[in-house]
Amino acid sequence: YADVPATSEWLTVPECAHLQPTLYPDRPYWGKHLRAINEQAWVYERVFTVPDVPYRRARLRFEGVDYFASVRVNGQFAGQHEGHFAPFTLDVTRLLHPGENTLTVRVTSPWDAPNPHGTYPTDHVIRGLVKGLYEHGEGVVPPDVNPIGIWRPVWLLLDDGLSIDHVRIRTALDGRVDLRFTLANATSETWHGSLDLRAFAAADADDAVHSPRDIRLSPGVHQIEQTLHLREPRLWWPWDQGEPHLYQLEATLADADGAAASTVRETFGVRTVRLERSSERFTYVVNERPIFIRGTSYMPSLYLSQVDRDTLARDVAFTRAAHLNLLRVHVHVSPPELYDLCDHAGLLVWQDFELNWVQDTSAAFEARAQALLGDMIDQLGNHPSVITWACHNEPTKVFARRQNVEHRPDPALYRQAVRQDTTRPVFICSGQLEGDWRCAGDVHT
Repeated sequence: YADVPATSEWLTVPECAHLQPTLYPDRPYWGKHLRAINEQAWVYERVFTVPDVPYRRARLRFEGVDYFASVRVNGQFAGQHEGHFAPFTLDVTRLLHPGENTLTVRVTSPWDAPNPHGTYPTDHVIRGLVKGLYEHGEGVVPPDVNPIGIWRPVWLLLDDGLSIDHVRIRTALDGRVDLRFTLANATSETWHGSLDLRAFAAADADDAVHSPRDIRLSPGVHQIEQTLHLREPRLWWPWDQGEPHLYQLEATLADADGAAASTVRETFGVRTVRLERSSERFTYVVNERPIFIRGTSYMPSLYLSQVDRDTLARDVAFTRAAHLNLLRVHVHVSPPELYDLCDHAGLLVWQDFELNWVQDTSAAFEARAQALLGDMIDQLGNHPSVITWACHNEPTKVFARRQNVEHRPDPALYRQAVRQDTTRPVFICSGQLEGDWRCAGDVHT
């Protein structure tokens, strides 16, 4: 915070949005005035009042900050985060006091330094952020655009110290549903209660599967696995193959008296996917039925904060009207509403990770990229519409510079994705065929 001059003028930001369209609504795409935004840190400050209710734990949840965030509460450091798409939560229990409190967030999204050895538009910089198209996207994103800001809501969460932090859902065609829960007990005592599960078809809540389970949670973070069996499962299909049937999972941590300590709800579909790949065949097989893919790359806006659910729903409808069955979410993670819409519309999703062209090859950058890849798979892994992960877009565009795909970070990212999600095809990169791609014809996905 020391690099912010004491004389800096405070501006009122009317909503969660990127700074460029907020500060320059008539000139958000080109100009030196945009580049200057990213040459300094921006500090957000908000005074808030803690509700007068009993609680044992207080957390701040940020749905989206682009790109680096450093958070303080009442002047005390609370935590930091990297990455524009992944929500993050900070425990601030000991930093709050009754009445008014001050939240301060320092945000940066720096430019990469020029690469003096660059010979091609894709390597005029060595990209050091995990930001995909939104970091020197060039042909798609104007060179003056580098989105920055708190672009999604921030929440104050008060609870009794118990929470279901994540649930991973994996399905089989016979109705088997394998669940893995991440549970947290932030108190100092062992908690006794139950994990109550209820799964039902979204169109028929009365026909539900119930599964209560007694559990004991010592202080700390725990993972618990559970399996459900759906009766006569209704499969999720791409829209041109059948109905995209969806299910709801409700999971509740309840104490001995039945009072809920934490509840989560997840939408999922019963769906399998695999890839048949040979020298003569490249075919996705969904629910053991070969699917002819008809897709398009997709990027909803130069600033994701300018996209709302209605805009995304319009784009999904246009995609289906064009008789396409797949969106390739091109080198970025879109707002979560898109994936929910694709689930309901029966629209397949090829999901790119946020690495584009030539990236940093250091071990430190590899570790940062791995952390965000894990966040992406956790965040999107329950969506039946998502059928593929791709770890890097066109890292070999410059043939003599293959360090990313052959050294770092791509091999480690590929191994991680395959290990973290065994249910989907994974590509180490896109825009690449084995051997000399210059003689391979059209190699785009």
